[in-house]
Amino acid sequence: MKKLALFFWVFFSAVFLFAESVSVKLSGGTGKAAIVNPVEIVEKSGKKFARIVWTSKNFDYVIVGGVKYMNENKGGNSTFTVEVKDFSKPLEIIADTIAMSRPHEIEYSLEFEK
Repeated sequence: MKKLALFFWVFFSAVFLFAESVSVKLSGGTGKAAIVNPVEIVEKSGKKFARIVWTSKNFDYVIVGGVKYMNENKGGNSTFTVEVKDFSKPLEIIADTIAMSRPHEIEYSLEFEK
């Protein structure tokens, strides 16, 4: 039991040790949607990810760098954890909204401020 407790302590300490927050600037789209600031940055297996939380629950997926990420929060604001390879460059996002009569993909750009 002690080994299991130690494992979980080490695991969760490592996850939270590498978490940080950073402000972002969103551009594109219609101006109706926004990102909750700051976003959480997490490192996993040597890669960095941004946890993006929208102010809307109407996004079902986003596409970043050709990778499709599904909404992680089915009951609240749309949430996506996406890989970010270079925080010094704008992150181009295609977000699919279901707020209209038909789903629409909308292009956004996210700039990370450090």
